[in-house]
Amino acid sequence: MATSVKISISLPDCTLREVEERRAASRETRSDYFRRAVEALLREERERYDLARTVAGYAAQPETEPELAWGALGGSALAASEW
Repeated sequence: MATSVKISISLPDCTLREVEERRAASRETRSDYFRRAVEALLREERERYDLARTVAGYAAQPETEPELAWGALGGSALAASEW
């Protein structure tokens, strides 16, 4: 397990009140609540970054007509099969 480091943050009173209400309802410690929130934010930012890189890659090098045809054929085959 990674080493934990204590930090200090400042929040507006209304934000802390809402955090405390939600945290108490979920029976989490304050540290667990904020860790989970930060991990979710980091994951969301990574996903946005990855998507932006994918879009930029396709903009720089679009799919060719044969690649698009293969994609359509694969989609048709999947749609026709029973899951």
